[in-house]
Amino acid sequence: MIKSLKTKLSSYIKEKITAYLPEASRELILAENRRLERKATALEEENRELRAYLHGMETGLRSIRKIVINNGYGKGDKR
Repeated sequence: MIKSLKTKLSSYIKEKITAYLPEASRELILAENRRLERKATALEEENRELRAYLHGMETGLRSIRKIVINNGYGKGDKR
């Protein structure tokens, strides 16, 4: 869904740029748009990797058993 939205938005922007801007400005804006799309894709990949790492850490921490140490001190012990 996100990719189709990106594609629609990108084509809409390209259409409006082509209609109203001179050629030099058009090329600059389209180049900047491509750069930002690459950056957004890289950030989405990084986000996906970090979420997977976080999920693994949460799963690992939940699976650790709690260790209870009984050192002889209890409710009735007063040393």
